[in-house]
Amino acid sequence: MFILNKKSLSLVNRKISQINGQLIKGLQNNKGSIVLINSFPKSGTHLLYQLFENMLNIKSYHTFIASMPSFTQIERTKKKTLQMINAMVDGELARAHLFYDPAFEKSLAIKNLVHFFIYRDPRDIVISEANYFYDMNPFNRYHYYFKKYPKLSDRIMFSIKGNAYHKTAIHYPNIALRFNKYKSWMSTNSVYCVKYENLVGKNKYNEIKKIMLHYLEHSNENVSIDDLVKNAISNIDPKKSHTFREGGTQKWKQYFNQEHKKVFKKISGELLIDLEYETDMNW
Repeated sequence: MFILNKKSLSLVNRKISQINGQLIKGLQNNKGSIVLINSFPKSGTHLLYQLFENMLNIKSYHTFIASMPSFTQIERTKKKTLQMINAMVDGELARAHLFYDPAFEKSLAIKNLVHFFIYRDPRDIVISEANYFYDMNPFNRYHYYFKKYPKLSDRIMFSIKGNAYHKTAIHYPNIALRFNKYKSWMSTNSVYCVKYENLVGKNKYNEIKKIMLHYLEHSNENVSIDDLVKNAISNIDPKKSHTFREGGTQKWKQYFNQEHKKVFKKISGELLIDLEYETDMNW
């Protein structure tokens, strides 16, 4: 008999909740703007999402638009992705790991929508992947391959190099190529970009206030900024996320060895400079 553990049961319940949400959202008549929390995976998606929970005129129907669904790791067709984008309704709070595509940008532009994109130091993403794919999500197709490497140092290298380190039966390019699928959102005028490190750092209050000011400027809400910020801060609880392990910043410094650094600089050093995590290769 197959028995679900707590993590597996949580994922199943989340999926049921998502299905129920899809069934009822067409019956709603919310007047607020859509809030889309888009991100590169393992960059704090749920943390940013929490800021908008329990807000007036916004409701979550558990929509998650993933260009690469975790269970299959096969890219969703453009047609299906556009259908999911077009199915979002006013006042919906939705999440996404959505690759950039001009067709997606065009479809989102005609909706009453406030679009946020959150990203994180790719070196910390590598550490997060190395742990998450190994021991946190058995339903993710990458889990099968990461379980082959009990040593964290091997899993870090696998996450950096992708299929060049371990040839899998699915598409898993290196970290720079994976990030580049999303990068153009960062130069899209309609998208507000959030750096994960600013959201958890000592100046997080100011960052949250800027996020809420942007929301007010691009939505139909008529509420004070102080009330929005107070609500947002009260909602923050990273441990409510099924993907949460320990969070934090610059964890890579604890786990990268010299070979990790060498390979990462070769593959993704320029990306770190583009994202303003480094100014040169001397790190």
